[in-house]
Amino acid sequence: MPSRKANLNVTVVGLLWVVLAGINFVGFVVLIKFVGSELPPVQAAFIRYLFGFVVLLPLFIRNRTHIFYTKHIHLHGLRGFIQALAVMLWFYAVTKLPIAEVTALGFVSPIFVVFGAVFFLRERMNKARIAAVVLGLVGVFVILRPGFSVINSGSIAMLLAAPLFAASKVL
Repeated sequence: MPSRKANLNVTVVGLLWVVLAGINFVGFVVLIKFVGSELPPVQAAFIRYLFGFVVLLPLFIRNRTHIFYTKHIHLHGLRGFIQALAVMLWFYAVTKLPIAEVTALGFVSPIFVVFGAVFFLRERMNKARIAAVVLGLVGVFVILRPGFSVINSGSIAMLLAAPLFAASKVL
């Protein structure tokens, strides 16, 4: 049985990885915001995934092919394609909108996860989930401010990216 100290060490290491990932993500968003207007979304997505591959390469080497084993390679390919489209739309949105608005509009993705879970995974909707979806949609309309300003291409890109991110999670 592992000791309490060993469990604490694993927890601390896990928390450090989460904090490092958060800092990395925020730094990358800020970088895209500043150079994104000069960098096409496809190229920005490629750089993001290349960086991720380099970071994960030691894990791939250590575990060899064990981490790549799957019975459903076509679903993984579809998920990767959908995720790539979502990321390119997201990068475009980051260049056209304030970061806070992109982040807020990104929170609509879980609403689409709920719909995907109901239709594809046969999850049941109860009153609490319906209320959460309705409140989430109200929040989206508050963020978009229809009637007060024109919805720009960045908002549209983010609203297209959200269901794609959700689909990649459901797959």
